[in-house]
Amino acid sequence: MRVPLVSLRLTGFPLLALFVVCLMRPIAAQDISHFDVVTRRGSDRVEVRTEEYGVLLWVQSPSGISDMVVTRKRQQWPDVVKLRLQLKGLEKLQVIGGDLSLGARVNSSQVSAGHKAGAGKVDYRCWKDVGKKEQPLAVDSRYWLLIKRVEGIDSKMKDSGKTRDFEITLPKTLLEENPKAITVKWIDFYR
Repeated sequence: MRVPLVSLRLTGFPLLALFVVCLMRPIAAQDISHFDVVTRRGSDRVEVRTEEYGVLLWVQSPSGISDMVVTRKRQQWPDVVKLRLQLKGLEKLQVIGGDLSLGARVNSSQVSAGHKAGAGKVDYRCWKDVGKKEQPLAVDSRYWLLIKRVEGIDSKMKDSGKTRDFEITLPKTLLEENPKAITVKWIDFYR
């Protein structure tokens, strides 16, 4: 008995498509499988990106006040972890890993006047929480949080070319202590 070629073509294409989708699925999920990320608000979005230097956690927080817990699934944190916070200001940032708690505050006058701060340097200060006190950190401290303004990376936004994201490089000291999870809390502007 002869089987018509038409039926083979019709059944072959869906099988091929299913095979391709099954092969691609683990590849697409591979980058984010190294971390579990939980945010406080349902409207917050976190995208984990593998970059040539390490890992970028890109956070969009419409409310401007929230937090997230990033839990590693591997033995070690990557050598470089950067946070990209899409916020209009950064009145307070707190990064907690194990027993270490670090904080930073960007000078709000630099970003509040129409949000015209240029890319690059921002005026800010950092501290290490010791008990209930904030211990100021020097720029050369091993706990210093490097913060700069960078252009937005959301290509869907009308003004994506404007400077609007804060990029924070987590200190190597925090990553070397290898906490299971890192908590990040942020406030764009106090209300």
